[in-house]
Amino acid sequence: MNRVRSQYVLGLGLGLKHHHSNDTGNANATASNLPSLQPTPQDNFFLNGLAGQPPQTRSYDFVVSQVEGAPDGVSKLMLVVNGMYPGPTIEVNQGDHIVVNVTNMLEKPHRDSLARSFQNQTIFYDGTAGITECGIPPGQSLVYNFTLGEFSGTTWWHAHSTQYTDCITGALVVHPASPPPVAFPSWDGELVVQLADLYHTFSSVLLASYLSPWGINGTAGDEPVPDAGTLNGLGQWGGNGTYFNFTLEANKTYRLRLVHTGSFASVRFSVDYHTLTVIEADSTLVQPYDVAGVTLAVA
Repeated sequence: MNRVRSQYVLGLGLGLKHHHSNDTGNANATASNLPSLQPTPQDNFFLNGLAGQPPQTRSYDFVVSQVEGAPDGVSKLMLVVNGMYPGPTIEVNQGDHIVVNVTNMLEKPHRDSLARSFQNQTIFYDGTAGITECGIPPGQSLVYNFTLGEFSGTTWWHAHSTQYTDCITGALVVHPASPPPVAFPSWDGELVVQLADLYHTFSSVLLASYLSPWGINGTAGDEPVPDAGTLNGLGQWGGNGTYFNFTLEANKTYRLRLVHTGSFASVRFSVDYHTLTVIEADSTLVQPYDVAGVTLAVA
């Protein structure tokens, strides 16, 4: 968790070489018969100030589908929730009851995980399909219904198998019930910043190449190198794409909840001409300290 002052625009750049083709080969769909990716509303990344509310039930509806999108300016097949990337932010309080109705409109089974939200006695809502529970069949729904325990902090939800590499991800923020320590930094607003690497090639194609005897580009064992990176779903590649913008008030302090929802590459985050104050790491409060930037590993 970090804080910055003044107005600024956020952008993400990754120095990645283009190591593989733009072949998104998927036997089940072509770009011409798919709906287009919808823009994620800005308010998905501004938290709602519900911290401190009494425990209650918070309900969400997720529809998983396939779309055509171009997060970095390059058209690709994508798997998304509610037609957008990133998907809806789940913001709750410690002790809240969460109900998420997930409908699978894909042609293959689907499985979600609410990462780091401890599933005490509801382990069947977490884990890989076929291990803790079956995947959701095509055209069917599953209701995730559980009460949060002692966990609080900044984390994320995502699909299992390689489907999350194809963009089924979103932020999960759990506000603690207890107040912060005495003299802990305060802030005027809270923002979610989701950082990720991005592949132009569909994940099932990459996985098949990676596991094949000849590997990717003819080298066995080579991991697939990302083509680009995104910040809150937007990135740049080959002179195309765009940046995600936050317009903030001057002389205000903002808590930035950084989440790395990518698959392979580490990401370094910084804000030009601003110092960041780290106050939380891996959902654990830490003694505040100032940095020029932070490097985040996957998850």
